[in-house]
Amino acid sequence: MNINVQSRNIEFSSTTRKRLVARLLKGLKRFEEEITAVDLYLSDVNGPRVGNDKRAQLRVSLRELPPVSVTTEHSHLYVAVDRSSRRMRRTVRRLLTRKRRVQKRSLVHARHAAFA
Repeated sequence: MNINVQSRNIEFSSTTRKRLVARLLKGLKRFEEEITAVDLYLSDVNGPRVGNDKRAQLRVSLRELPPVSVTTEHSHLYVAVDRSSRRMRRTVRRLLTRKRRVQKRSLVHARHAAFA
């Protein structure tokens, strides 16, 4: 799984970058065999003004499925990343469950067609 972190209007250290990557891995580790790439885009929407201004956009590329994107805004960067990670985990789980159901159905239909 390839993880790419990019930021716009936000300055942070390599230690902070490592913590953010660790938080992402914690949430998505269960699906690491299905995930080919993770892109995390961080931005400060309002600049120096106060409010929900930290945006974390998480984009995940999956095997045999189109890429999925989730965006969360919060006043704290870590909270925005955690929420995006949780939302992405639910989304990936749902997509992979659907994919497995479709594969099982097509396998069952193929077996019935072979015996018909």
